[in-house]
Amino acid sequence: MHNSEITPKINIGERIAYPLSSDDACLSMVSSDDAMLQMSMKFYHQELLQSVDAIEFLKNRAIYSDKVIEHFNLGFSNRKLGLELQKLSKNDEEISRGALQRLGLLKSTGHELFYGAVTFPLLNQQGHIVSCYGRRITTESKPRKIYHRHWYSDGIGFFNCTALKDNEQLIYCKNPIDALSWWVNGFTHAISTIGSSDFNEQHAKLLKDNGIKTIYLAMGTTKNTLIEARRIAKLLKRKRIAVMLVLYPNGFDANSFITQEINPKDELQQLLNSSHRYMVN
Repeated sequence: MHNSEITPKINIGERIAYPLSSDDACLSMVSSDDAMLQMSMKFYHQELLQSVDAIEFLKNRAIYSDKVIEHFNLGFSNRKLGLELQKLSKNDEEISRGALQRLGLLKSTGHELFYGAVTFPLLNQQGHIVSCYGRRITTESKPRKIYHRHWYSDGIGFFNCTALKDNEQLIYCKNPIDALSWWVNGFTHAISTIGSSDFNEQHAKLLKDNGIKTIYLAMGTTKNTLIEARRIAKLLKRKRIAVMLVLYPNGFDANSFITQEINPKDELQQLLNSSHRYMVN
């Protein structure tokens, strides 16, 4: 089982000026923590467009397309953000590094939290980044391999949060890679949090407030995942949201399932059609 690295939740929004820009490696001033966060994710996005390894990872997972990368602002952290900061004056570099450390995107050692990982930002309904999932694709030298990296703020949102606006039924997946596995096959009402354990009362309330009537839990069939599915189903029941349970065959999750199928769109539809009402006490 892969391990995860998680940052503590932080509050975004203090009005402080930070030097950073990802536009042709030209550094300029941005004026808030939120702007610093947005600029960092934009920098990662530009780096992914030039990364053969990151693009190959997405292709191997059957979730690659130019539209996916652009629409979801996917990125790749390859240590160049830290190198870019070295082009600043000493004072501006210290300010920027301090801001990134406070945000949690840089560790106290100076290393990037998402180094070696493809990044999947999660948004709130105002379009602001509130968390980010990172999947490491580079070789991990430590014995305790950390493939999943999680970054949180104090905000609540989802991966593919715009799907809440025009749908009464949603497919909830355990992470952004699984949500994209549905999305690229035409199921654009698939959403996720960073991980199933991240889903909480506030997420359930956000769904209720947006008029969501039914959630299809399509998280996987491992023991731990089914335990999480039951917990989430109870939260949704309290909000009077109906829950349908989607079961993948052979212990698959969404991504492993689509990479095994010749016609994944049709097979995913069959999984939805064969889902059953999840009754919890």
